[in-house]
Amino acid sequence: MREGLDEGKYVAKTVPIGHSISLEAVRKVSEAHTSAAILGFRFEQDTIVGEVFISEEYTFDDFAANFESDYGTQPEITGLVTVDGADNAASATSGLLPGSVMSAA
Repeated sequence: MREGLDEGKYVAKTVPIGHSISLEAVRKVSEAHTSAAILGFRFEQDTIVGEVFISEEYTFDDFAANFESDYGTQPEITGLVTVDGADNAASATSGLLPGSVMSAA
């Protein structure tokens, strides 16, 4: 759980990105927006759909390795799980919304 969020006092909401991005790109967004209330990430492709919640115990690298092992591909991230009503939820998706440019470099 993100620091500063009181358990049971928020509602998680998935914010669609509008296009899929790589796990590496979403890692960079997450690292760049450490103050944003990003709780997790939604992935969707063909018959693989779900959400992942990265933590100290389950890292981006763990998720990528497990996903690759299970499905033979890397996930396509399609949304951010944020805190509903958080003032910074919009800033967490800046650079990810349709019409914007997202660079993984």
